[in-house]
Amino acid sequence: MTLLNNGYGTTAVATANNFTTVSGLIKEFGPEKVVNTINQASPLIGSGAIEQTEQKGQELIVTVKPGGIPSVAFVGDFGRRPTGQTNPPAKARFIPAMVTGQVRIGTQAMQAVLEADTIVEMVDVELEDMASGVARQIGRGLYRNGDVPNATATWSGTAANSTVTINFADGSMFRPGVGYDYIDTSLGLAYVVRATAVTPLAVGGNTANIGAAVTFINDVVNPATGAVVALGATAVAVDDVFRLRGSTLGFGGSSALIAGQALNSFSDMASPTLPFGGLDPATTLGWAGSTMVMAGPWNQDTPLGFVARLQNVSGENFTHALMNPVVGAAHAVFAGAQGNVYGIPLGTTAARPMDLKADYDKYASFQSGTGLKFAGRPVIEDPNCPGDLVVLHNKKTAKLGVWRKPAPEQKTEDGGILWNSEDGLWISSNFTGSMNLYCTKRNAVGTITGITGN
Repeated sequence: MTLLNNGYGTTAVATANNFTTVSGLIKEFGPEKVVNTINQASPLIGSGAIEQTEQKGQELIVTVKPGGIPSVAFVGDFGRRPTGQTNPPAKARFIPAMVTGQVRIGTQAMQAVLEADTIVEMVDVELEDMASGVARQIGRGLYRNGDVPNATATWSGTAANSTVTINFADGSMFRPGVGYDYIDTSLGLAYVVRATAVTPLAVGGNTANIGAAVTFINDVVNPATGAVVALGATAVAVDDVFRLRGSTLGFGGSSALIAGQALNSFSDMASPTLPFGGLDPATTLGWAGSTMVMAGPWNQDTPLGFVARLQNVSGENFTHALMNPVVGAAHAVFAGAQGNVYGIPLGTTAARPMDLKADYDKYASFQSGTGLKFAGRPVIEDPNCPGDLVVLHNKKTAKLGVWRKPAPEQKTEDGGILWNSEDGLWISSNFTGSMNLYCTKRNAVGTITGITGN
């Protein structure tokens, strides 16, 4: 019997051979499910504000022309041609970061004789959970990977299943059920712990709404040993760091970040001192990022000065302002107070309320869904963006290189590969994608950090 109108076309067939049916569903609809979920969960990606470029090979090489040349001058008739050194171009290298997720279905369900609609629903739920996790890992990783506690805390113990509740000034990175790398800075060790609850702080009329109390449990099994690793100490300090899982060795290993394993972020790109793409800004002319520390409530006046500096340094302006919805709300309130509501000019304002017409800004027609503008550019509200950060994104220079969109790691003619677990009663299929954030002109992108309550 073929099941019609099941949301996956007409290919789901009721059969006792669930293994074959599930495998076919995963192969045919799994990749599309992941891509659509990423587009929905990440306004930055789904809106097309960041261009995705198809990549091949083991790495992406970007030619960086450092600075100008000294042999440019005014010359009159019969004057000598100027001479000077030619700065050799530098090569920035970007390697793909892999993100992986797993679809897991219980053995009993696989062995039962199920109707087609039941099989489809079962696979759809598992695909949705996996796709949401992958989308979140990518969406948040593009902005900033890591946050520190707002206050000290103490684990209930060091053994497995120990718990702790930690206050964060910005709790936007955390989701219940998700695993995170916990770095104990004093010991130089990293662990993998799981968030079990995220409790937002009281709602108020300011950007402090991003604060949250997050409860963690030490119950994530080390896949290498099959056991939970005990913590080295119970104290949580304000300089300890929580990162997206897979950024470190975890499970009691070194706290050092694994080079090239996690996604590059806008925060990395905009750093004025950190290397990016393997090039050090101290030795590569024009390869320094631009960051402004606001250290106060969001407003438009001070950031507009940073916008001007960004344009002076890079020679071009940003194309989109990316911000957390909480900061977007503060921006809307401030814009209204200045006489500029939702980007519609109502009078004299410190901001630039005029629309930038398509004849001199090809991104002017972009619809972000918010109706907000900043410095004449569209605002994209993205819940993956940290609540204390605003990114001035340049679509022409900052792009997402994609080596492989998340999909089953292996496929056969009949479907996606399913694996029988050797130590548990489940069948699984692994989805993996490869991508990374890169840029061709680093100083054309900027970040505004340190945004606090208004």
